[in-house]
Formats: sequence, structure tokens, C-alpha cells
Amino acid sequence: MAELLPLSSLSTLGAQEFTLGQTAGFSGVDINQLNVSEVPIIGEQTLGNLVLGDGISTEGIPYLSDFTIGEIPPLSESLFSNPQFETIDISQSLGQFVAENQIAANLKLNEISNLKIGSIPNLENTAIKNLPGWENANIDNIPGLSDIPLSQFPNPLSLGSISILARIDTVRGTAEGSFERTVTGSSEKGFEVPCNKEDSNTKSCSHVELDDIENLGVTVSSSFEGKAWINGQEQWVEGGSGLLKMVAVTPGAKPGLEPTGRFPFGDFAKMVLWEVDETNDSAQFVLFLRYCNAGGCTPYNIGPIPFMQYKRNAMIPIGSSKLPSHVSTLEIERKLAQKRPASKKNLSSREVTGKEVAGGISPEIMANSIISIINGGHSSITQDERSPITCINSNCGKVLGKFALHSTNPMVIESISQKKGGENFLETLRQPKYPNRSEIKKFFPPSEQSAIIHKIIAQAASQSSREIDPITNDYFCGDRLLQRTAQILAGGSHTPIDYKVSNPNTLSVEKTGQKVAIYYKTYGGSVINCT
Repeated sequence: MAELLPLSSLSTLGAQEFTLGQTAGFSGVDINQLNVSEVPIIGEQTLGNLVLGDGISTEGIPYLSDFTIGEIPPLSESLFSNPQFETIDISQSLGQFVAENQIAANLKLNEISNLKIGSIPNLENTAIKNLPGWENANIDNIPGLSDIPLSQFPNPLSLGSISILARIDTVRGTAEGSFERTVTGSSEKGFEVPCNKEDSNTKSCSHVELDDIENLGVTVSSSFEGKAWINGQEQWVEGGSGLLKMVAVTPGAKPGLEPTGRFPFGDFAKMVLWEVDETNDSAQFVLFLRYCNAGGCTPYNIGPIPFMQYKRNAMIPIGSSKLPSHVSTLEIERKLAQKRPASKKNLSSREVTGKEVAGGISPEIMANSIISIINGGHSSITQDERSPITCINSNCGKVLGKFALHSTNPMVIESISQKKGGENFLETLRQPKYPNRSEIKKFFPPSEQSAIIHKIIAQAASQSSREIDPITNDYFCGDRLLQRTAQILAGGSHTPIDYKVSNPNTLSVEKTGQKVAIYYKTYGGSVINCT
């Protein structure tokens, strides 16, 4: 089953928190000696994604952007052998090189000959969640992952956490047509979903009836006594969330539905009664998994995975009153193992040139950093890729130019309206058709775009410098000033500090701030240190 399941199906167990070095250790594999092409989740990565992250939800390899090209010999040798990179400067930081070179940024690691995982600083000690596309990687393609006991995952599956056991009293087949008192259902519908074969998603009410342990009798009555665990193959209930709610992963799955069941082991897997045999009083239970990403979760419809067969009078787990808290040491371990380059420069100590705004922030470099975020890290966005028309509150218009400035911005309106025909052009921006390049250049030339974004950045930096950083209980300064300025640019002047909420497949305000700060320094930007 491991070769079919995506890694995201183990996300609730925290599988993505492991590093490749940690997973490989369980199978005795030296991950550093493997070629990147032998590990698809690495080989398929682009150099840009590993150095700077994907600009959406992953951060790339810690500190890799600070290493020089020359500090990674297999990479520099491969680049020099490529006619497109014959003139590269090996003393240039990898972050700056990738940010400025689109071809290099899009270069896949499996296209670089003789590149071993151990040749890339910190790769073996990078959390899998920092690798773009980790959700879709097959479990079987992560060295050692399938050898790790579920009890040793960051959020472990532990039978010791199960606090409620019930006894199977009777086994009932498909002749059962209804049953009101149940202990099964889903997170969306609750776990007392009645069963009636007249319902469109129910074929029968086959079930096992539960009783107290050791049949203690009328003197002790548990909440589940006399209730039914309904057969999930016969009854399907609502499940899933967000954009993935209607996704059917495996054959036979029903969009928006999942087999009825319970979660004795937490939300990692759903335990489902799948078959009953009245002739020998047995019941077969299986597990179903789900797939989650930033857009939501599928129903628990990845399965069935064979689990356990129980007979009449057997004890079965039906739930946990409270799952144990678990503080993982994985993050601490990998941070201690991550290396900084010996040649790392203190970028924040450079002299301020006088062209900066509050905190020594350069609007020009900050603007270029914003472009990188808008364009997903590397490529230039085209007009056809832009939303034809967007609205801010009740004001509708279009994003314009390389900084995606909205046409309803007062500074944009003032700039365009001063030109002959500008008022009419503003009116057309409320229509579906996107203007062509010549129209934008005429009414909103690049020089004015830059001037406006510089003013906006100056205002954001000024506001940030007057706010209190909740981490330090002092005014924002240094790298935190960079991050907060970018947060305001992303979410507006009233954006909460370090706001963590995001739309599907987009960066949160907090992550946007962190990402812009990385690009800012990659492009050579400086900021005044905290005193």
C-alpha cells in the first residue's frame, strides 16, 4: 500500500516533520551517499525551489542561499560544463545567483550529473515539509519512512492512548434495515448518525452491537451499551473539507462521502467495520486515510487497508477521551544539525546610503523582493495570467504593472487621471478586458509605477517602525522590521502582526513577511540592526 499512498496521508502523524536523514536512519541507509536521482522528491526539485522555497508554502533548505557556488563543488563543476553558465562567479552567493538567473532557478537536480544528497549543505537535515510537492510524494519513495513504527512518529499512533474499550455483543448482517442508536459517523456529522437503508447513501444497517467489558450487566451501564457500530461498506456519511471535499481518491469512493466509522487512534486513520459474518460471529475492520493540503482535506476514502478481525465477545477500541500531548524533539535536532556557511556575510551591517526609508530599508530592493513574491519566486507573470477584474470592498478595477498595483489605489488614480484620456482609461479598467501593454505604458509608465510603490513602501516602513514587536516588546527593528513592513504591504495597514491565516495555496501574511525578507537580503538589501 505504501507505493500508492501520498505522504500527506500521514500528515496528521507528522511525517513531514522528519528529515531524510532521520527516515533513512531507520533502514540503515546512508542518505548522503545516494544520488539525488534515486530519491524522486529531491531529484525533481528545481535549484530555485531548494534555495529560496517555492514562494507559496515551502521555505527551501535552511542557509543554502548563503553558501557560495564554489562551496558546492559538484554544482559549480556542473554549471561550468554548461555553456550557459561559463562566466559565473563562484564567489557569488547561491541565493543571489538563483534569484538573478531564471535558467539556473529552473534547473532540476536530477539534471546535474553525479550530484549526491550529501553534496548539498543541510539537505539531509531539512524537514520534508520544506520541499515543494512533498504532499504528493509516495511514501515508498522516502528512504526508510515505511520502516518507522507508527508509535515513533512525531504525533504517534499509540495503543496506550486508547482509553475506551467495548465488547462485541452481537454481529448482525445485511438483513438489518434500520438502527437509531449508533456510535459511528464522521467528524462532519458527529458519531451518533442513525442508520436507515431508505437513505440514498445506505444499503443496509449491518453492524456489531456493543456492550460493557465482561458483560457487567445492569448494575453498570456505559454510554455505548446497546449501541451499534454500523458497517461502513453499507453506510456512507458526509466527510472532507474545503476544495478537496469532493475528491474521490480511490476506486469506488463517493465524492463528499466516507464510510461511517470512528477514530480510536486520532485523526490519522478512520477505523471502519467493513464485513460481518453471522455464521461464525466475526467482524472485519479496516482503516481509511485521507489526503490534505492547503486547500482542505478529502474525505477518509483512501482504502480499505486491512486492519483487524474480531469475533463475538472480543474487546475493540472505540475512542479516546483525550489524546496524549507530545512534544517532538525532531525540530530541535535538525536545527542543531544545520550548518551555516563559513563565508557567511553579515548583510545587515552594510552602510546606509541615504536612499533608504525608516530602518534603512531600500524601497528599490524591497520592491524587487515584492516582484519575486508576486511572481511565485522566479518567473515573470503575464497579463493573461492576471485576474481580469478584482474588487477591493465595493471598488472594482484591475492590477497593473510589475508591482500589481490596483487601479483603485488613490495614488494610481491620481497618476493616471493627470494624463490626457486618463479618466476614460480608468473607466475601461472597470470592464472585463485587460488593457494591452502599450496602453499601460502610456497611462501608467514604469517610472510612475516605481515612484508609487516606493511611497507605499516608505509608508509601510514608517508605520512598522512605530509599532511594538510582540516578540521583543520593543519597536520593530532589523530583520523583524523588514518582515513587518512586508506584512503591511501584503495585508494593508490594519493587518494583525504575524497574521497566520491564509487562503488556499497562498502564503499567510506572516510567511509573506518572512519570504520578502529573504529575497530582500538575497538582492543585497541592508537594514539597520537593533541596538
